[in-house]
Amino acid sequence: MKSAIQILQDEITPYTLGVFWITPSPLTKDTPLTREFDYFTNGQISNFLKTKSPEEKKFTKNIFIQKSFGEDTFICHLQDVLSERAESLMQLKSLIDSVKTERNELVLINTTSHDYSLELKKLYPKLTIRCIKI
Repeated sequence: MKSAIQILQDEITPYTLGVFWITPSPLTKDTPLTREFDYFTNGQISNFLKTKSPEEKKFTKNIFIQKSFGEDTFICHLQDVLSERAESLMQLKSLIDSVKTERNELVLINTTSHDYSLELKKLYPKLTIRCIKI
């Protein structure tokens, strides 16, 4: 059986613009996949968790940018907060729409009961949304 890091290495391709990583709780060192995504961001996540105030650590959305295949690729952690779903996705849409690239895939890793793939497909009809389970 493949490890989480192996699955991510297989799934993040030269066509991947970014990853939506959605969990039911705020980002902490104990959030599932934190260690694996920290690897992909060259330690940005662990550095964020070490240096930010307790209030900043409670943010419900965090975005990390790293180079992948020579281009900026984002990893966006979202805490699933019902009252913030639409606003969070719209804020990220303006950021993603500003990126001029040929890449056409978004990867969704969702550990919540809400189906975010439907909203992402509506927001990004020209992009392929790939949902993966780890």
